[in-house]
This record gives sequence, structure tokens and C-alpha cells, in this order.
Amino acid sequence: MERYLPSPELLHKILRYNPKTGLFTFKPRPASMFFLYEDPNKMHEIWTRRFKNKKPFVLTEDGHLIGYLFFHPVFDQEYNAHDVAAAMFRGRWTDETEVVCHNNSNKSDNRAVNLRIKKVTTQ
Repeated sequence: MERYLPSPELLHKILRYNPKTGLFTFKPRPASMFFLYEDPNKMHEIWTRRFKNKKPFVLTEDGHLIGYLFFHPVFDQEYNAHDVAAAMFRGRWTDETEVVCHNNSNKSDNRAVNLRIKKVTTQ
């Protein structure tokens, strides 16, 4: 399946990102965002109880923060917090020639000042 990259505008609608602290929380979502489900209103209620104002990313063994943003059983996929942060403050996702790096080597420090975009060369 092709990787889905939500627009930076959609990321701003569903997430709060504080560039000074690097922390994320889920924003409340309207029921209309659950149209893919058999019972959108029920899924909206479940999602709101479980995720509203909660942190979307968890710490992995390698020190990165990863998480799911949409919680759909078929269409969702894992996202790296540093990639999401970069997309939100740059207004676009990195392309295949770029990678997001942490200046201080702390992979869970996603403050805007700690993230930089590095060009990668392909052979």
C-alpha cells in the first residue's frame, strides 16, 4: 500500500504541536472525520473518550517517538514524530532526497530548533 502523507493543513487540524517544547496532543475532531466507519457517530464518541487531548506518539526502544494519527484499521500507518513536526512547521513533508535529523542526537527531542533537514545523496 502506498504511504499516505496527510497535508500539513490536516495535521494542524488534528494535532497541537508546540515547537518550543516539541510536544504533541490530539485536538478534538468533528464527527465528519469518521465517515469511513459504519457508524461514524459511535466512532467519534469512542475516539473522543480515548484520544482527545492525549499524546499521539510513544517512545520506541531506539529512542524515536512514533504513533498512529487516524486509528483506522486499514488506512492508518505509523508516523515518526520528527517527520510530522517538520511537516507542520515547514508546510511540507520531506521528499526522497531529505531526512529529518536531531541536532542534539536526542531522537525524542522534537523541538523545532532541534530539527534540521539534511539532504541525502543516492547512488
